Amino acid sequence: MMIHEDEKKELTTTCKICRRVFKPEGMSKICPSCDIRDDSVYKDIKEYLYKHPGTSSEVLETLFGVKKETIVRYLKEYRLEITNPEVTYYLVCEVCHTPIRTGRFCEKCEPAAIRSERKGSSIYRQPLRDEKFRTPLKDSDTK
Repeated sequence: MMIHEDEKKELTTTCKICRRVFKPEGMSKICPSCDIRDDSVYKDIKEYLYKHPGTSSEVLETLFGVKKETIVRYLKEYRLEITNPEVTYYLVCEVCHTPIRTGRFCEKCEPAAIRSERKGSSIYRQPLRDEKFRTPLKDSDTK
């Protein structure tokens, strides 16, 4: 049996945080080193939000030295939730662009997105929804 040269190469990807090339485990887009640091930062933010509910994203960015993109990623991963009903621009449904508080899709579009995920569509990749891991985030930002 002959193995093609392409098959010998290991699949690699670039870490979205540090830009280093690494061999991913599963669907991960973050290298193991950044994943450990990211987990630690998330736990610190989560603990802070439990003690100080309603903290804005700007305060979190300053206190923990994270970028806005990191806070948005935690929101999209259902790890944080916007609790201020007046904040309607920070996060929107990826399908219909309706303002949402957490995740990637609004309640109307989410069932179709889940069906697409089950069919293997790469358009609607989302983490499983798990209420116990949600942490409230009140964003007092204004446009």
